Amino acid sequence: MFAVLLLLSATLSAAAPILLIRGTTSTPNDAERNFAAAVTRRVDGWLTELGVAHEVVDDDALSSCRLKPARVAVLTYNPNPPAAELRLLEQYVKGGGRLIVFYAADVGLARLMEVRLGAYRADPTARRWTRMRFEPAGVAGAPGSVLQRSRNIRPVTPLGRTGRVVAYWEDVDGQRGEPAWVETTSGYWMSHVLLDDGDTWHKQQLLVALLGALDPSVWPIAAAAALCRAETLGQFRSFSETERQIRSRAPRTGSAAGVAATLGAARRIRLQVKTLIDQAEYVAAIEQANILYGQLIEAYASTFQVWQQPLRCVWDHSGLGLYPGDWSRSGHVLDQHEVTDLFVNASWPGKALYPSTLLPVDDRVALYGGDPLRDALAAGHAHGMKVHLWKVCWNLDGAPAALMTRLDRGGRLQRSDGGETLPWLCPSHPDNLRYEKDALREALTRYAVDGIHLDYIRYPGSHACYCDGCRRRFEAHLGRRVAVWPADARRGHEQPVFNRWRCAQITRLVRDVSSFARQMRPGIQISAAVYGKYPSCVGSVAQEWPAWVNDGLIDFVVPMDYSTSLEAFTSLVTEQVALVNEPRRLCPGIGVTAAESRLGVPAVLQQLEVVKQSGAGGFVFFDLNEVLAQEILPYLTRPGP
Repeated sequence: MFAVLLLLSATLSAAAPILLIRGTTSTPNDAERNFAAAVTRRVDGWLTELGVAHEVVDDDALSSCRLKPARVAVLTYNPNPPAAELRLLEQYVKGGGRLIVFYAADVGLARLMEVRLGAYRADPTARRWTRMRFEPAGVAGAPGSVLQRSRNIRPVTPLGRTGRVVAYWEDVDGQRGEPAWVETTSGYWMSHVLLDDGDTWHKQQLLVALLGALDPSVWPIAAAAALCRAETLGQFRSFSETERQIRSRAPRTGSAAGVAATLGAARRIRLQVKTLIDQAEYVAAIEQANILYGQLIEAYASTFQVWQQPLRCVWDHSGLGLYPGDWSRSGHVLDQHEVTDLFVNASWPGKALYPSTLLPVDDRVALYGGDPLRDALAAGHAHGMKVHLWKVCWNLDGAPAALMTRLDRGGRLQRSDGGETLPWLCPSHPDNLRYEKDALREALTRYAVDGIHLDYIRYPGSHACYCDGCRRRFEAHLGRRVAVWPADARRGHEQPVFNRWRCAQITRLVRDVSSFARQMRPGIQISAAVYGKYPSCVGSVAQEWPAWVNDGLIDFVVPMDYSTSLEAFTSLVTEQVALVNEPRRLCPGIGVTAAESRLGVPAVLQQLEVVKQSGAGGFVFFDLNEVLAQEILPYLTRPGP
């Protein structure tokens, strides 16, 4: 199958390349250029995975020679093309080329594309634009809907009678809103960019459908890619291997009879897909391939019994649940899938997602009204879940500028070995230790949380902290001067002692929190998210986490074992289990939608099986979002065929 993809890709490359135009001179500043580069990398990667041949060119390198061979040019994020580039694009369209434009702001480009630009609109709640719903006769081969939470758009409408809206935005309640996609005789225009926030397969399908509508030679590759994904589940080398894996596992769960029937139906659908491809019915082939994928993934999932582990936890990084402002609805979804524990990210040194009198209050508290942490607790407890306060330590991301200035003037921020001021509280500064503990005491006084989950309970790396205060306090610990600072402590003869001293600063907060939290809330659980690779995390970020577990400072530890490699994940968990005195006090973190790993259902099932076989107490999924809720959890908790 991969050989077929390569052959088709080579054919497309010779016949009709796709050109991605990366925003450089069309962007106003470095931040926008970095964003444009990231969006282009994303689209580039998605098309590469599908075998769709394409090239990437910068704004300032664009020429008629680069444009002419391309049947479709994609402006991934080019908000204001310069006049020379706009002239090139006009000539290109007049010559028969077609454009796909994402989120531009240029009136001239809009006129070329025959659309009317609306005013910029923003929604910091991320509730207004959560899904793109395609019209029944919208774009052939496009998915019915694509999940995406956009916080801002620039709406467009078609100018002439030949243009039409092919997809609309829907809000969190499913209500139709502004146009998401417009089709004109010049191509397609989206009112935002495609984000890397999940639903990746549908976004890839959408790209292929748009490209295929403008260049039909894309369809054979799209159909072959859809069949390859379906028959291999994105994990195995062939349909035969997929079938063999499912059959061999079925007796373990008593699902052999159901699996046999499902595989029989899958073989028939697979033949239909191949026939449709041979008949050049590519859109129909993709639709059937998606059905095939669904059948095989359900059959594969039915051969696992991995969900019923003591702790089935989810991190909620936003702190607002699946439906910001409606924790009751989020609690119901999690209850349906038998989640036992929820970690709500509500407390940072620079912001609190509740009405704090000690920490700056996150703007989202006023935005949604009420008290998000209180609402999370009420919803979780109503559905039988334990709710843990996810407490970020030391890291000042998102802190107000006035607070940062005050902390810097007070010598309370970390310094790197190169003298750079870092947006982190220095752990050895007594005022910072008091600040962190007081914030937690306030939360424990107000909220009946079931646990405290310590995150960023570390230094940012071995390059910190080397501030003047650290030097004074370390020298006081030694009882003598350090001759050459920070060199002697960083890599010189003082390094071993300095590393132990750094670890002691981090462990001190863990010990103190453990002591007063258990006094204030008897029965409370203390946990920590940590780097998984030990002992390297000792020298780098000063996390001596096995001692935290074995000395009883925390009830369980959550190594962030984010990896797409089953072998690497297995190795990490095996090593970690050996480090703790009771395996049940280990709960590996699984990166379903982490930056380091994006996992499909098969990979999640395999990692859960590793966790269960290790004897660990459970697992924690990163992160609570619609991908986890709609694409992963249903396959883990539904009965098999």
